[in-house]
Amino acid sequence: MIRVGVMFVLLIVADTVQQIAFKLTADDALPVEASLAYVTRLISEPSSLLIVATALAWLLIYTSLLRIAPVGPLFAAAHGYIVTVILASALIFGETISGFEIIGSILIVSGIVILALTEGGTPSKNMGT
Repeated sequence: MIRVGVMFVLLIVADTVQQIAFKLTADDALPVEASLAYVTRLISEPSSLLIVATALAWLLIYTSLLRIAPVGPLFAAAHGYIVTVILASALIFGETISGFEIIGSILIVSGIVILALTEGGTPSKNMGT
């Protein structure tokens, strides 16, 4: 059970880091333009490698969790990054958190908790395990 909990945390951390890396890459590659030069700037940003690495890490963690965790809470928790990105963006970029974001975050966390408490503790039956 601890292993699953750690994997859930790593899943959200990987997704949060990826989203922050997206923001950093986009900021560093400004100005936005429809040109090969812009695409080259995006690809040459060091944070682009972080985007790829965290995407691969997320995929490996998620597919591993599909084998051992109930699908309902897993799917919900996989979208918990929305809350962590809001918080990280406020801390890192100084973005303001709106009332709607607070309400939405509360609803997201509530949904994850409800699913975790009510969903059975078995992995997906169609995974063949």
